[in-house]
Amino acid sequence: LTVPVMAIHVFLAQCIGDVVLFRVRSKVPNHAAVVQADGGMAHHPASLRPYDSLQASRCEPLERWRRFATHWLRHEGDAG
Repeated sequence: LTVPVMAIHVFLAQCIGDVVLFRVRSKVPNHAAVVQADGGMAHHPASLRPYDSLQASRCEPLERWRRFATHWLRHEGDAG
């Protein structure tokens, strides 16, 4: 299930494990996160270097990133 960007703000039935794609300082989606049980998301923030051992994955509120979302993905087997 892919939700168009226009409908993301009304797609309130987020499920654990949904993947959200984001566009951050880019013309195309270039970042992703996984929705967690608490309404947050797990993701690995970008760094200036291709690999940065000091930049760990983190959990943050999804709401903080929602304006950058371009796609909301869900495995068909989990859609209902």
